[in-house]
Amino acid sequence: MAIGFPLTVFGAVTNARQGFVPNNLVASATAIASAVCTCVVLAGGGGLLTLVTATTAVNIHGYGGYAWTAYRVMPQLRIRPSYFSASRWREVTSFSL
Repeated sequence: MAIGFPLTVFGAVTNARQGFVPNNLVASATAIASAVCTCVVLAGGGGLLTLVTATTAVNIHGYGGYAWTAYRVMPQLRIRPSYFSASRWREVTSFSL
């Protein structure tokens, strides 16, 4: 949640620019990849830790897809670590604890 919450800004940027199709393609691809990943891990005898690690990796790649679509629909988008405040970051990440 601490990773996903701030990264949802990319999907929001794409939706704000009415880029619903690219966002839906990323969401669909992520859901399908997560389902396939779950089947592969469980069929291979993987445990809960393996399953969580694998699906988390798939979801992080999905956020990368949202970032790609955000920069495609809004090339002037600039998000830099220096734009974030440490106090706000602590406040937001405290929700996932």
